Amino acid sequence: MNRVPAEFTDTFVIYPSEQEEGFWVAHSLNTDQIGTGECVLDAFVAVLRAMRALLEEAGRNPKLRLLSPAPKEVRERCKHARRLPMEFIEIASMILEGKPAAQAPDPPYGGKCRNLAASVDLAELAV
Repeated sequence: MNRVPAEFTDTFVIYPSEQEEGFWVAHSLNTDQIGTGECVLDAFVAVLRAMRALLEEAGRNPKLRLLSPAPKEVRERCKHARRLPMEFIEIASMILEGKPAAQAPDPPYGGKCRNLAASVDLAELAV
């Protein structure tokens, strides 16, 4: 069975979409999964949902390749990213659990920040 190792942490980089103005992309560096949304929080929740689905399928299908690094240009974005505030990660976790969550504030970096990064223990997402 394809189990998620304990303390398996992935890093995500979140950046404005180059294809759709006003949208954000959240990209997993270790699995190359993405999520999109109209704000940072929506994109982050979308990629975490994609990760949860990937991890569930990996648990059922041992032949599924779980790790697949993101492209080099995405990894480069992460090198220059600011850390996503913990508040966003906590709110995203609450949304994933189906709990009511307050709306996340705008990132404190203003419109000048092009890249944000967050690390999450993926074993916590496995069902």
